[in-house]
Amino acid sequence: MPNHTLAPGATRPRTAKPLRALSAALLAVYVFSLEHLGITAEIDELFVLSSQGDRGIGAELLEVAESEFRRLGCTNVSLQLS
Repeated sequence: MPNHTLAPGATRPRTAKPLRALSAALLAVYVFSLEHLGITAEIDELFVLSSQGDRGIGAELLEVAESEFRRLGCTNVSLQLS
């Protein structure tokens, strides 16, 4: 894996379990919110390959993300729908 420099405070990508091939992904961004008086997480992308459906992968991704949001002290989490 290439050695990329991360912005201050950024964290490395995390996976719920080691995967041999990408079958699901969750992308979240962090923003400061005046409405919620702190850092909030916005889930921008969440997908699971249809061939991997009904295995609980999406739920596990959300659990890992929520744990990380709590660890970082996020005051709110939102899901961007489009």
